Amino acid sequence: MGIASNGFILLLSAVFIGAGFGTFISSGQTIAVKVAPPHRIGLATSTFLAVVDAGVGIGPSILGALVPLIHYQGVYISMAVLTLIAGFLYFVFNKKILDKA
Repeated sequence: MGIASNGFILLLSAVFIGAGFGTFISSGQTIAVKVAPPHRIGLATSTFLAVVDAGVGIGPSILGALVPLIHYQGVYISMAVLTLIAGFLYFVFNKKILDKA
């Protein structure tokens, strides 16, 4: 979205963002339940969803404050880079969890 040059690319990137967000919610909740002990599954689910809700609520305010400094293109590109870094770190630090799957 940060490098969209026409309407089609903008809409295509929106589709990927929506699909990624929807996939993240279900995958993240699955991982939270999988790593929690059976008697803590409810706590893991509620904590995960509370953190997601907090991120969805607070994140846009923080990113909106960055717009005057780095513009919308910079916000989208920096979030894409942050997502790639977070994904890499997840796979590095959670290799045991992934090997069990």
